[in-house]
Order: sequence, then structure tokens, then C-alpha cells
Amino acid sequence: MPELVSIQVVGPDHVYLRHENFVLHAQKQPKGHSLFEADSSFRMVPIDSGGVRFEASNYPGMFITVNESGSVVLAKGRPVEQSTFVLVK
Repeated sequence: MPELVSIQVVGPDHVYLRHENFVLHAQKQPKGHSLFEADSSFRMVPIDSGGVRFEASNYPGMFITVNESGSVVLAKGRPVEQSTFVLVK
């Protein structure tokens, strides 16, 4: 089983990207909240081009996706380009 990752915001303590109603939000992690942990955990799926996609751990087949409007959501069946990211150090 692939490892899961969480995306922590630089700056505020314990603030992570979390999907809620299929929309991504930056939220502070409450203690002992298993739904928050599931909603903020993703599988990194490598793409041949060198990018990665982030698949929701609790919604297989749904990926972090940037809509045409610029909003960030979980979606299925969108063009791969809308859900592919490049990791930069």
C-alpha cells in the first residue's frame, strides 16, 4: 500500500489542506479527529512527465484538481493536466 502524505501550510502550526464537501481548505488540525486525518491524507501518484497527482485516501479515484476558475477541489474524470503538480524544493 502506498504511503500517505499530508500537505501542511508553511507558517501556522498544525494547519493542513483538507477536503470538505470536495473543496480544499486550509484548516487547523483538531486533536483526535479521525475524519480530519482521513480528509487531509493523500496518496502521491507519480506521472510519467515527472509530476505527481494527489489522490484522496478516503475517496479513491478523486484527485486534488484546479478548476478553470482557480478553485481547488477533489474531482474525478477531469483532464490529468488539471490535477498534476510539480514538487519544488
